[in-house]
Amino acid sequence: MYQSQAYNCKRIDRHTVLVQVQGLSKGKRIRLVVKSNRIIKGQIRLLERDGQLEIHSFINLGAVPKAPENYQRIIGVDKGYTEAFVSSEGQVYGKNLGTKITAKTERINSKNKKRQKLWGLASKYQTSDPQKAQSILENNLTRKAENKKLQRDKAEIKSLIRHGVRQILQTPTLVYAEDLSKHFITKKQSKAVNRKLNSWVKGELQKSLESIAQLSRSKIEIVNPAYTSQVDHLTGTLLGFRDGDSMNKSKVESRKSKVKKVSSLKSKIYNTSLNLLKKYMSLKLSQNAYAQLKSCT
Repeated sequence: MYQSQAYNCKRIDRHTVLVQVQGLSKGKRIRLVVKSNRIIKGQIRLLERDGQLEIHSFINLGAVPKAPENYQRIIGVDKGYTEAFVSSEGQVYGKNLGTKITAKTERINSKNKKRQKLWGLASKYQTSDPQKAQSILENNLTRKAENKKLQRDKAEIKSLIRHGVRQILQTPTLVYAEDLSKHFITKKQSKAVNRKLNSWVKGELQKSLESIAQLSRSKIEIVNPAYTSQVDHLTGTLLGFRDGDSMNKSKVESRKSKVKKVSSLKSKIYNTSLNLLKKYMSLKLSQNAYAQLKSCT
């Protein structure tokens, strides 16, 4: 841990700075070249992680802008796996999120299967050939390269999500989003499906919405997602039926109007985002009506 008096920082170029920190030798400072687009200020902390040195510092983003009283733009957004968000305006944000998450999950699964075989060999040679077992452990079963790949994958997915959120919140917006923080008990899925769902970054989706909303004078309202993906937003009933990524009208209506499909990619998620918007609006109306009734009595 270093206070601001114990180090100095100056810029080398656009993406690199030089940090000189106090060492154990009097009058001699340790020179550290760091990748950063900011001049480091205030209290810092130096950490060694996986053979690399990290500098942790605080960043002053300034005062949080005041949110407007009345929002001109009000939308509902649905969080998805194949894409990060779909709005009630019909726009898709964070495309190919599912492709990146699936590629990451399958790579980790394949890697761990191969590592398991090596663990078996190391255990097998533990008594007969300890030197060979030790060689396998030191040269084939370390986590250094894998940790770098994981960090790179996480950074790529996070960048994709945040880019999508910035596109949504370009102007002050009131956003209704589903609350996915609770554990939902569903029917038993295959191992492959469970593996993909466990790697879904729903926490990062909500965190990105909340952090960027503060800087863009926007507001995020959480809505209970119950039945929002099953209810047909046109009729407000459960008579519609889902077919993959499509949300179709009920069979009774389809005889009259030949089954309408909302576009194959957006349909069920677009339908969900509209339901989230309607659900919160109806809740607000109910609360206002109850408040008025209570004031009269």
